[in-house]
Amino acid sequence: DKVVAVAEDKAGNVSPPTTVIVDAIAPPAPIIDPLDGIFKGSH
Repeated sequence: DKVVAVAEDKAGNVSPPTTVIVDAIAPPAPIIDPLDGIFKGSH
């Protein structure tokens, strides 16, 4: 998703628009071997 924001002060000055991309997708969960508790993921 993309968010575009501007700011305005009390005097009415408005900033140029700023665009931010929001990453709303969670990374994959880590894989842990339940027998030995050792991390098996790629991170």
